[in-house]
Amino acid sequence: MTLRAGAQSVSTRPPGVVAFEVRAEREGPTDGNGEPGIEVEPEWPENVSEGGSLAIE
Repeated sequence: MTLRAGAQSVSTRPPGVVAFEVRAEREGPTDGNGEPGIEVEPEWPENVSEGGSLAIE
């Protein structure tokens, strides 16, 4: 899995099974203009050595 932002990137090899925690959120005042967003958090145990591939589009 590679995450890229402009010229920066970071890569890791997740195992074959990955759990995702997904949250929709709004930052800012509850009664005014806020900033909506989605947080996606892939999770897997640290002690798993099996590498796999993961694509998020």
